[in-house]
Amino acid sequence: MNKVKSIAFLSVKEFIKGKSFYATLFIGVIVFLLTFVSAQLTYKTVAKTTIDIGQTIIYLFLIFTSLFISASSIKKEIENGTLPLVLSQGVSRLEFFIGKIIGKVLIIGMIFIFLSALVIALYSFFGGIFDVNIVYSLSTLFLSTLVISAMSMLFSFFINEYLNYFLCFSIFIFTSLFEGISTSRFFIKGFMAKVLGYINLAMPNFYKLNLSNYVGEAPLESIVYLKIILYGLMYYLVISALSYYVFKSRDIH
Repeated sequence: MNKVKSIAFLSVKEFIKGKSFYATLFIGVIVFLLTFVSAQLTYKTVAKTTIDIGQTIIYLFLIFTSLFISASSIKKEIENGTLPLVLSQGVSRLEFFIGKIIGKVLIIGMIFIFLSALVIALYSFFGGIFDVNIVYSLSTLFLSTLVISAMSMLFSFFINEYLNYFLCFSIFIFTSLFEGISTSRFFIKGFMAKVLGYINLAMPNFYKLNLSNYVGEAPLESIVYLKIILYGLMYYLVISALSYYVFKSRDIH
């Protein structure tokens, strides 16, 4: 357990020392300013617009951050010869993998808490009242980025970084929009529609994990929220398990 913690905290330490940490702080300021300015220009309730715009910006930034830190987190350790050295110190592959996973969750969590705190502070400043759906929406947003992070790590064992970014983002866009466009009269019909439907079922459904539309509406039922959380966790654990299976059988020399 101590080895896992050491690897996890080392990952966080490397992130804090790197340029990405300062870029995150800078983006946080930009998120704060963009949300503030955008809220002033709207014809809707300022507080509602603040949380809507803020969540969107947080979501997009976390997606790109999770892709960035996951697409090469283990692959680079193999390529630069660090992994064989770590394993030679008595660390098992499972301990190394879990440590890396926890490290990524901590990094994404730190960024998520930082940006969410800024947006919620603005929401409160503009007179926003407590809405449990905001908590639900932000938590599923965080879970979505973890699923994207797990996908990126899995794909990193087979494809290069840029193709990894493209594939993960394409899956995110496809499943986020599928349920909406599938009811359109312009959507592909017949056999291809069924094929696309099966593809959508096999992928993480980011449309289902997005609860931002419920903000400002009647509180979402707890059982519905719990089912969505379990759905996201299931995908995250399954994809992470597949990543470990590939990593375990990978030749690192």
